[in-house]
Amino acid sequence: RYHCCRGSFKLSYYNEYKSYLRMAVKWGLVFAVVMLITGSINTLAAKFADLQKSYGYDGCKLFDRPFYHPFFQACLMFLGEASCLLVYKITSCATRNTEPAKFPPYVFVIPALCDLCATSCLYLGLAMTYASVGQMMRG
Repeated sequence: RYHCCRGSFKLSYYNEYKSYLRMAVKWGLVFAVVMLITGSINTLAAKFADLQKSYGYDGCKLFDRPFYHPFFQACLMFLGEASCLLVYKITSCATRNTEPAKFPPYVFVIPALCDLCATSCLYLGLAMTYASVGQMMRG
């Protein structure tokens, strides 16, 4: 009798584990689809910005100049990422009574600069090629 109860305990634990696993797989697929859609929107919006033209007057003739500013686009993306960090800090301080754990902020300088350089190179390449090629090269 003791062995039977022990086996049923293992079986219920296994069934609970299977339900958690199914839920994790379902949410993992949802997150993957959302990341695919938002990543595609990001690439298409950047390429759309690259295709815009600015009309102006240069000396004696009218001209149109394309918007090739990959570093500016990367800085705007970097600013958006930094604003997410700011929102995280505000919400973490608002939900807890204590101050969040202290850490030296300079540890993020090198990864942030690498991210800025990589994003600048990505947008530079995107300005020179098609959006589909840029998506395939991203991985």
